[in-house]
Amino acid sequence: MKYRNTEDYGIPDMAVLLLIDGSGSMDGARRDSAMISSVILHEVLKKQGITHAIAEHRAGFHEPIVKVNILVDFIAKSEEKLNLMSLSAGGDNRDGLALFWAERFINTKTTSAQKLIIVLADGAPAHKYDDYYHPVSTKDTANSAVKIIKRGTDIIAVALDDGGDGDYKCYDSLKRIYPSVVSCTDLKRLTGQLLGIISRNLQ
Repeated sequence: MKYRNTEDYGIPDMAVLLLIDGSGSMDGARRDSAMISSVILHEVLKKQGITHAIAEHRAGFHEPIVKVNILVDFIAKSEEKLNLMSLSAGGDNRDGLALFWAERFINTKTTSAQKLIIVLADGAPAHKYDDYYHPVSTKDTANSAVKIIKRGTDIIAVALDDGGDGDYKCYDSLKRIYPSVVSCTDLKRLTGQLLGIISRNLQ
């Protein structure tokens, strides 16, 4: 682990980007949990001096684009944390393009030696615009993830397998895409799991 020096102590030379699925299936308890966890994560990382940003992404049902909403930037003003309270859910998701945006964003905005994208999602990518569904969407996103990881940015996905839809299929879907996946079967534990991911990657 590399550290950057300050006057009194070393701070991990690490940049973290939390990339939240903003599609319609996240509405309700999952959106609320993502919002609360994002607020706490931001406060903890800010206090520890760890460079970080939080963004949500979605694709319009009938639009060939991905929309990204930067909630907290890497060089955030104190009032930006209020943006986290406006986290919403709607539309589809196209994770492959969102990942490439995230890689470019973290590389452009930071010079940290270690870069980590944490993907928060509740299922496989799906975009109605051009029938972008599994298995095509799964393979496309997996290829994107492999390229990004090979270029030096780590990716860890958190599968919101809380049983909200009666099943626990998200973990299996995301394992087809990402080499590293953490299953969250209890939304009350999401904050602790996110902090645990970062802690383990600091070691």
